[in-house]
Amino acid sequence: MIFGKMSLWRSDITMKILKNRIKPLFIPALLLWVTAGIIHFVSTLYYGVYNDYRSMAYILIFIGLFLILIERYLLEKATKKELIGLGLTFLLSILSLLWVIYFL
Repeated sequence: MIFGKMSLWRSDITMKILKNRIKPLFIPALLLWVTAGIIHFVSTLYYGVYNDYRSMAYILIFIGLFLILIERYLLEKATKKELIGLGLTFLLSILSLLWVIYFL
């Protein structure tokens, strides 16, 4: 019985720590988006529209979106509409990448 209360107590402390931090996953997501934007711009400038670096930039954007989704879900700020919208965004972007890979 004590172990059950201890695990519940530790999870409460963990959630309080996560809620008290200021945007714990937003800053890494923002850095990923800036890096992806630079990679996308420079690779298009030097290598043209059809290159592999653009898909690498898209993957960084996906990781950033996933970090934001995890943060909003852990802080219990995500609504069902946001979760569905982000899920559809992931689905459409993955389908567009698969479409490009299929026709290259």
